[in-house]
Amino acid sequence: ILRSPFDIVAQELDVQPETLNENSHMGEHPNWDSMNHLAIIVALENSYEISIPDGEIMKYDNMKTIIGLYKKLSNSNGTNSFFQRIKNSLKSSKIGKIFFK
Repeated sequence: ILRSPFDIVAQELDVQPETLNENSHMGEHPNWDSMNHLAIIVALENSYEISIPDGEIMKYDNMKTIIGLYKKLSNSNGTNSFFQRIKNSLKSSKIGKIFFK
């Protein structure tokens, strides 16, 4: 199960998730500046095990788009979760470290 985008963004902004809503965005929220935006991107990548290309970083400067990413990944996770668990298990093995650098 994927972590809530509100929890991820709130943690990086050092605020309560309740201070965020679907319309929250960089520049509007007091703690959401360019430095914290980069921290949010890294947290999303780590939490969702994805890579956001440099050219798309600014696309995720608002909760609406981040929620959309969460929904997209949640829908695809159901079919891939079995394989993702196997991949994650293999990553910690010696052979897995060779294949999953």
